[in-house]
Amino acid sequence: MIVILIVLGIGAFFLYSYLDDILSFFNIHPSEEGIQRIINAQKCRHNLKLIEAAKEAWARDHGKVYGEKVTWKDLYPYLGRTTPLTCPSGGTYILNSYGINAQCTIGINGTPDDPNDDHILRIK
Repeated sequence: MIVILIVLGIGAFFLYSYLDDILSFFNIHPSEEGIQRIINAQKCRHNLKLIEAAKEAWARDHGKVYGEKVTWKDLYPYLGRTTPLTCPSGGTYILNSYGINAQCTIGINGTPDDPNDDHILRIK
């Protein structure tokens, strides 16, 4: 039993020692910065969904139609706050008119090969 654990321990050490080489071979480069960028993008997309839900509720409650202008002040009661939502990556939200999705100024983030870090609302 002890011999098996030692062999497994050596194998795990070997694997850990060469983990960067193995990940590089498969072109996988995880980094703390990259992970945080994806998390921030997810939070941003969540905020965009909240904004759209607030716009829908506001339009329904006030009889608004497609294309009518909406302001942060209109949405505060539906967002449960008195200040605009902020993008965790420093982008600014553009509300747009009712019926047109809100946007973050970061947008696709200049990385078309990685949609996970995009700051755009995708309706499915």
